[in-house]
Amino acid sequence: SLDQMLQGRIAGIAVMNATSTPGVAPKIRIRGTSSITGNRDPLWVVDGIILDDPVSISAEELNNIDNVNFVGNAISGLNPSDIERIDVLKDVSATAIYGVKAANGVIVVTTRRGHKGAPAISYTGSMSLTSRPTYSNLNLMTSKERVEMSEEMVNRGLQFNSYRPSTMAYEGELHKLWSKQIDYDTFRENVKNLKELNTDWMKLLYRNALTQQHTVSVSGAGERMDYYLSLGYMNQQGANRYEGLDRLTAMLKVNVKLTQKLTGRFKISTTNTEANYPHSSISVLDYAYRTSRAIPAYNADGSRFYYDEDKTIFGSLPYNIFNELKNSSRDNKTRSTLINLSLDWKPLDWLKVSSLAGLNLGNTEEENWADERTFYISKKRLTAYGQKDYDPVEFYKHSGIPIGGELQHNTTRSHRYTWRNSVDVAYPMGNHLLSANVGSEITSLKYDGYKSIRYGYMPFRGKQFADIDIAAYPTYANTLRLYPDVITDNTTNTLSAYGTFTYSYGNKYSANFNIRTDGSNRFGQDKSVRFLPVWSVSGRWNVSEEKWFKSQKWIDELAFRASYGVQGNVHPDQTPNLIVRQENYNSTLGDFVSTLKQFPNRNLRWEKTISNNFGLDFAFFKNRVSGAVELYRKRGYDQIVSRNI
Repeated sequence: SLDQMLQGRIAGIAVMNATSTPGVAPKIRIRGTSSITGNRDPLWVVDGIILDDPVSISAEELNNIDNVNFVGNAISGLNPSDIERIDVLKDVSATAIYGVKAANGVIVVTTRRGHKGAPAISYTGSMSLTSRPTYSNLNLMTSKERVEMSEEMVNRGLQFNSYRPSTMAYEGELHKLWSKQIDYDTFRENVKNLKELNTDWMKLLYRNALTQQHTVSVSGAGERMDYYLSLGYMNQQGANRYEGLDRLTAMLKVNVKLTQKLTGRFKISTTNTEANYPHSSISVLDYAYRTSRAIPAYNADGSRFYYDEDKTIFGSLPYNIFNELKNSSRDNKTRSTLINLSLDWKPLDWLKVSSLAGLNLGNTEEENWADERTFYISKKRLTAYGQKDYDPVEFYKHSGIPIGGELQHNTTRSHRYTWRNSVDVAYPMGNHLLSANVGSEITSLKYDGYKSIRYGYMPFRGKQFADIDIAAYPTYANTLRLYPDVITDNTTNTLSAYGTFTYSYGNKYSANFNIRTDGSNRFGQDKSVRFLPVWSVSGRWNVSEEKWFKSQKWIDELAFRASYGVQGNVHPDQTPNLIVRQENYNSTLGDFVSTLKQFPNRNLRWEKTISNNFGLDFAFFKNRVSGAVELYRKRGYDQIVSRNI
């Protein structure tokens, strides 16, 4: 994927892959951390349009390197074969023009377009193989070593203080011997077989995974029009046998010269991704790493081997990981469509007026389900699957899910509307060049979704739900009260104005000034803080363009650049409004109740980052973050402290 392609390629960018699971978004940091509690991911811009994550994820979840985002990030659906150019903006003078979302850096992606000539058909394909983990890379005991350790503990009379002896493997056979279920010769024969068992959990649960990607494109151009059409397919197997991802992409890009001075551009792209993972309660790698190799996966007759993993008031609960994997799953489906339409009018050689409208639609569905055969549900039901010898009165009283399984369903839809108008001026005067770009932008981003947890799920009976009498099962009824359905309805509107001004002389010296101001419904209620600018100034000296330097043969290019500026970042967890959560009916009070969730922040502006850059390719970078109270303290920037209001 694109974000993985950037790993190790560009100075100042750290790409951290927390897992090899297909479709999981890595963590990307440009020049370190720019926020303490806010979002730290860079801004993705594709063909002038900002892309958003498929689901609205809290900053805490995004920042935690131990958490993974199974639905991917903003550019997960972008086909790498459609990319023509990638620009990474790390400096404050480059990112200031993107406003309050650019504090973590900006990655600008430009997709391919048609070039003059006859229609050209192109095919691009790639295949890669990921080898499965093996015990040869891990310092773990074989089954013989594990059994001999248990033998030594028994022979030396050591106590099992840290854990309860299991009823399987060597301890299980020893228990059978002591309880006279087997004789000594049978015990020795069973122990011998255990030492030779050596179950290869890595081989049973993992595989050598194949990833294949194919793209077919058609491109061409005439005197007045160029076009590019591509279709792509990717299939990525997970090293885990129970993980996989399929992705279909399509893109059409057309540029038309409507008149001598007017050009129209149209682009539509769509992505459809389906991914499958184990249930959230199952950690396959953890199980393969920690489980003794003296435990079999299957019985001699080929049936699954179950062992007692837990006990309840009704007896033991058996466990087999392959039973869990077969009768549960986590399925994700993501669909997105991006539509761009723009017009460029160039009345003069040095003047261009542009207008761009963009629509980005996304839909994500997540299903995390487990049926009644699983150990996960057995713990909530308090009985093993198929068990009937229990006190029905106690079962009615304590069972959390009396019949069926569990289905967690989460649907999220996102809509982003963008309208941008700009004027570009590039006026040459001999060796002098004056250029400017001023414009305005209106954006609206809306997330709406529905999350529910349903019990009594029976996927193998037509995906039905069992009819459970909540009056007969008080514990089940309480579970329903603890996990009500959740509706998401968030809207962020932004109105912006920006300008960038550049003066250059003879391609040797240049000076630049950028400014942008953003107003948002996420800012404070105080009118004085609704529009505050981010800005930057910078200068560059191209030493390699000097006459006295051109005689040097040992270096091709040398330039010095310095910049200073202020960036901002809207904190996602703050709001200008008092938030009151409306709760359910309270039977004790005899009325509906509400709770205070969050106080308003009347002065909320943004987190501020002050950066100074100077150097060649290496930059001295200074980051400071402040909250609203510290934003414009007169004591100077050196006195700014980290605080979020």
